[in-house]
Amino acid sequence: MKVWKKQTVVFMYKGKRVDRGMPGAKPEQLLSKRFYGTLKTASGKRKQVPLCENKRAAEEMLQRLQLEEDRQMALGIDHRAGELRKSIEEHITEFGDYMTAKDDTPRYVRQTLSRIRKIVRSLRVDTARDLEAGKVSDLLARWRSREKSPMSKQTTNHYSRAIKAFTRWLWVEQKAGTDSMISLRLVNAKTDRRLVRRALSANELSTLVKSITEKGRVESGRQWRQEPDDRIALYMLAAYTGLRVSEIASLTRESFDLERGSVIVQAAYSKRRRADRLPLHPSLTQLLSTWLPSKGERPFPSHAVLHHNAVHMLRRDLVDAGIQPKDASGSVVDFHALRHTFITSLAKAGVHPLKAKELARHSTITLTMDVYSHVDMEELRTALDAMPGIPSV
Repeated sequence: MKVWKKQTVVFMYKGKRVDRGMPGAKPEQLLSKRFYGTLKTASGKRKQVPLCENKRAAEEMLQRLQLEEDRQMALGIDHRAGELRKSIEEHITEFGDYMTAKDDTPRYVRQTLSRIRKIVRSLRVDTARDLEAGKVSDLLARWRSREKSPMSKQTTNHYSRAIKAFTRWLWVEQKAGTDSMISLRLVNAKTDRRLVRRALSANELSTLVKSITEKGRVESGRQWRQEPDDRIALYMLAAYTGLRVSEIASLTRESFDLERGSVIVQAAYSKRRRADRLPLHPSLTQLLSTWLPSKGERPFPSHAVLHHNAVHMLRRDLVDAGIQPKDASGSVVDFHALRHTFITSLAKAGVHPLKAKELARHSTITLTMDVYSHVDMEELRTALDAMPGIPSV
């Protein structure tokens, strides 16, 4: 039986593996360490299976696997019945392997599996056939209505998406006869928003930069230090590109092409899982051209540092500047609000929503229009204020 090694094209630059969009990157072909073969399963379908690194041993392994499938077919053994007898934890582990193989981020895989496990533990599910949409729906409703630490609708929707993706995979892979969560519906999260962010105005950004410069306070930890000019560069990069914390932490000096006024986010760190070249505003390019030369290969702290400390640094700097991190309406300014600031600025500048979608790297136009509709309402309110007031009696 024929076995082979998979060929993969990768892009290399200065001896390191990079993404396709990296300037100067050259393609190279790599062969997989293990051999693969095609197996005809007992259900009559063909599928590729990973074997071992030795060709002769791989051929023997494939032959043994095929003999077992042929035996099951001859005896009329239902592959699905065997899958249904597996424990739910075995399926969850295999689903995690599937997500990793299709290049989902490690954080997303961990988060999704954690949500699935929390549901199956709460419902005391042992096998895939024990999963019922009605029970999951009731469980999520209880989590939303409990007195202590109730979940928001948005959070329970994340749990719904996780369990729905899992049962869909079970059905597609013929590990279950049906998709048991096909009737599970998401709830309207817009009626229950627990965290509403607001954008900073141009004047507030100016006030923030001025305050950081004047106060000269240094933020530091055991293995990191952020001078005033470091924080200004960090905040302005987020506010003028919409980059997320993990994306900023991934940047190296080579990520910046200040001559062309652009920055590249590698696919491994981009939420869209593809290399993105983003244009830089001229004023941001000027700021970075004076700040970047004195920095090392990694100009910004690691993701672990930024993820846990960026929001606290920004909050202290906002308070120093006289800007309330949470206004009277409950809207907050955290680090992710700087991304909201970027998209809001595009809307106020009259940038077409489709162009704003690309600059913001949103997956759907709906996410972009949510911000645009908010800006439109502010402009309508301003227009309404121009009307004369109610006549006095």
